[in-house]
Amino acid sequence: MIQELHIANLAVIEDTTLEFETRYTALIGETGAGKSLVVNSLSLLTGERSDFSLVRDKAKKAIITGLFHLDEEFIKKHEEVASYVDENGDLKTPPLI
Repeated sequence: MIQELHIANLAVIEDTTLEFETRYTALIGETGAGKSLVVNSLSLLTGERSDFSLVRDKAKKAIITGLFHLDEEFIKKHEEVASYVDENGDLKTPPLI
């Protein structure tokens, strides 16, 4: 389950970290608040391609990272991730740009 999403230099988002503490999260807010950017950032973590026009400051990189908690059963079924998971079952993605 995702625990944390860090977004930097992406469209209207300068630098923010979202923490997910429950199983269900609803994104609500006014038009232009950045809800779709959060969803797009999650898509980037799954391998989707991005558009350079979303980079806020073209002189800097846009960075997206995620922190996931994987339970023991999942790790056993997917042995290829075991070396990336810490002793608490947490997996932090490398920065995506």
